[in-house]
Amino acid sequence: MISIITSVNDQEQYEQFMMPSMNRLQKFLMDSNLPTLDIVKVSGSESIGKNYNEGIRKAIYKVKVFIHQDVDMLEIDWAFKLLKIFADYPDVGLVGLVGTVNFPNRGFWWTSGREFIRGELWSGKEKADWTFLPVIAPTTVECIDGFFMATNRDILWDEDIKGFHCYDMDYSRTITKNGLKIMVMPHKSWHIGEIREAKHEHLFETYYKKWNL
Repeated sequence: MISIITSVNDQEQYEQFMMPSMNRLQKFLMDSNLPTLDIVKVSGSESIGKNYNEGIRKAIYKVKVFIHQDVDMLEIDWAFKLLKIFADYPDVGLVGLVGTVNFPNRGFWWTSGREFIRGELWSGKEKADWTFLPVIAPTTVECIDGFFMATNRDILWDEDIKGFHCYDMDYSRTITKNGLKIMVMPHKSWHIGEIREAKHEHLFETYYKKWNL
């Protein structure tokens, strides 16, 4: 089935949002006599990449979902959509829920412009509708947002990307460098974290230097 890997620094958010979402799916799988989820919780403040690599080492399934602690997937069918994409598209190595078809070289990925962003979700504590361009079928993009990133490959995260910035952009570039495609799948979720301004670019320097940007 699927290994769920979460980097946790707020236990309350984890228990309020991510875990209830997974528990609903877990119950359905158990009631249906299907393989259940492998839940991997990792903590650490050095970098999300380091935490995710630890999660990869602990994971038992080939398909691994890296998901933020403050995400509610809302409906359980996301897991079946995801497995179908990997089965139908063998050249896809990364799947997300929101991404861009025009990857900018500087700043956060969404600075590419709203017209290039694919996918939809509820965002923020007030559950404001943050809709860009909903997709009705799996859609190829250049980069996906880090709140939900799924892969069926054993490609490690760069632990030199410190903290919690740029890791999603770096991993997206790594996937395509390995000759694989990235897709956004149709599914609406709720992410408590809100869109950020492209500030503090000094935190991006390791990422910029690595990719000669």
